[in-house]
Amino acid sequence: MVAAFSSQRCLLCSPQERDLAQLVALRTDPHVRRYLGGPVSTEQSEARATLVISESGSHAVWAVHLKAVAPNCIGLVHIGPHHDEPDPELSYEFSPTVWGKGIAMEALQAVLTHAFDSLGHTRLVSETQAANLASRRLLERLGMKSEKTLERFGAEQVIYAIHRQPAG
Repeated sequence: MVAAFSSQRCLLCSPQERDLAQLVALRTDPHVRRYLGGPVSTEQSEARATLVISESGSHAVWAVHLKAVAPNCIGLVHIGPHHDEPDPELSYEFSPTVWGKGIAMEALQAVLTHAFDSLGHTRLVSETQAANLASRRLLERLGMKSEKTLERFGAEQVIYAIHRQPAG
């Protein structure tokens, strides 16, 4: 089972069946999908969300809930294999209802701390479309550095990375 943990405003835990409707809504939201390959059908989203829930106990994936309104899944964060980088990838999706409120920053900072301190990772990467300026700013505020650009999924992508800070 993946450990649950929290930040000031967020609870991060394994996705559960109760999160299914919100995960489907998140994955079909056109604003969320804008830089993630475009629209997906409700059926595709439901199949993917069901898979995420069924595998959540053995993967580093967390549903993000606001403590004030839990259980109300407002995001999904995952650490898993990257397409071609040797280090794991930090990926995320958040509901537009929380964009610009510092929720993603807070949740991702908690995940980075957990990844480095509890999971033993020493370096994480993240990939986003070059055109996704909000995501790029978020990654930079998290301390991630742009390492390279490449063409993938029909668009220019930027690979970011962050290294575990030395103790002390």
